[in-house]
Amino acid sequence: MAAVTATAIAAGVGIASSLGGAAMSFSQANKQKKLQKEAEAEADKMMASARARLDVNYMDALSVQKEPYELQREAMVAQGAQTVDAAQESERGAAAAAGRVQMAQNEVQGAIRTEMGKELTEIERLKVAEESRLRDLQTQLDLGEVEGAQMAARNAQEMAAQATTQGWEGVTSAATQVANLVPLYANLGGKEAVAGTPNNTVGIFPNPTLTPTTTSTPNFMQGLPSNFNSPSITSDRSLKKNIKKVGESPSGLNIYNFEFKNPKYGKGVFQGVMSDEVPQKAVTEKDGYDSVNYSMLDVEFKKIKESKNKK
Repeated sequence: MAAVTATAIAAGVGIASSLGGAAMSFSQANKQKKLQKEAEAEADKMMASARARLDVNYMDALSVQKEPYELQREAMVAQGAQTVDAAQESERGAAAAAGRVQMAQNEVQGAIRTEMGKELTEIERLKVAEESRLRDLQTQLDLGEVEGAQMAARNAQEMAAQATTQGWEGVTSAATQVANLVPLYANLGGKEAVAGTPNNTVGIFPNPTLTPTTTSTPNFMQGLPSNFNSPSITSDRSLKKNIKKVGESPSGLNIYNFEFKNPKYGKGVFQGVMSDEVPQKAVTEKDGYDSVNYSMLDVEFKKIKESKNKK
């Protein structure tokens, strides 16, 4: 009974551990999903800021510097006025001088227009080049954003899926441990001592393969079957006497109290099954008699009473 209780406690601890691990895994999955959303929101914010800066073409601020050209015009006009004043001193040269001044002014105006045109063309070229550069950067940012978002989503999805899988594994493990406890308690209920058996009956073990550890009866090991510590116990009906059915196991196997005819197989009253009533896969033959592997059954082989002839 103590061994069964210890096993049940250990199983309970294992179940609690599995469920705790499952809860932690599901919690981690939720955290990963939350972190994924926060990371994507922050990435969108930073990307919008970067794009706003790229929308500005600083070349648009460029313009033709008019001051040099205005100074050139003023110098030309002043020179022309001086030429006209000098020509007025001679009536005969006034008309010719005026013509030369007008021609010179026209040439200068043409040169100014040409230079301004060249400068405007260069400014337009720089604007177009900058627009192209910004467009390339924008494209790279767009591609980087898509790739980064996909990678972040994929990583978060994998981590969330992994955590979810671990959670379900914990739930499955707990369910398996619970299922394994059912036969334990069922066997405990089906293996109560028969009516009239003293409360201090010794020799009840949870597994026939375990060596008895009770010390309440020092000579208890005397009279047990020689193969008691092996999985298979001699259980041929022809070797037994005083056979009395005392119950059934959870799986429906008949449980009997009996004695062995030959003391070499054991002395005293034992409880177990008959080899001809259990699944054949649990039965082996040795020296012409059947033995039963009790580890394959939901029945416990045990000694319940010392021999009446014991001195």
